[in-house]
Amino acid sequence: MKKKIFTSLAMLGLCLFSGQFVLADSQTQGEVNYIPGALEFDYTSEIPTDLNFGEHPIQTVTPENWIATTTGEQTAPATTGAVDVRDNRGDLTGTWLVKVAQVEQFQTSDEVELTDAVLSLSFGSVTNNLSLSPTSTYENDELAIQVFNQEFTVLSATAGENSGDTSLAIDQFSLAVPANTNKVAAEYTTTLNWTFSSTPEP
Repeated sequence: MKKKIFTSLAMLGLCLFSGQFVLADSQTQGEVNYIPGALEFDYTSEIPTDLNFGEHPIQTVTPENWIATTTGEQTAPATTGAVDVRDNRGDLTGTWLVKVAQVEQFQTSDEVELTDAVLSLSFGSVTNNLSLSPTSTYENDELAIQVFNQEFTVLSATAGENSGDTSLAIDQFSLAVPANTNKVAAEYTTTLNWTFSSTPEP
């Protein structure tokens, strides 16, 4: 008899324990809150401030094609760069774009132009750390600038594709000078302007 009573009590205890396990008398909430981060066009670290195409003897018969390098010597490493945008706003309606323009033809301090010279930018691939799809018309292609003071869109993102770290590689800068181009013994220079815009505006 004692054995049967013990067994019944044990079963009753199990039922009571099971009922307490299923019923939730209280709940614990978990939360994390994110606030908007920065939108940055990182032009200081990746876009070159100087393009050195070297020093060359004057000749007017043969076409020339010079590569911007670290020293100007054509055997030195090529000058490269990247167009980098970091969008941590957390706004899926946001957009942004990067444009470049060559202000004027290569010219001397006396405004003597290097007639018909063409500056070209060779771009690589677009990458985004969130696997989104910002775009570039010039991805794995070349932008040959033949119209001055005109902006060309090199990288852009539409709403929903704007977030994260996006980069467009610049693999090479080159300068083509046609045959039969008159030259003077002087340094020729030009300027590239890079501009960044976004919506909504900061």
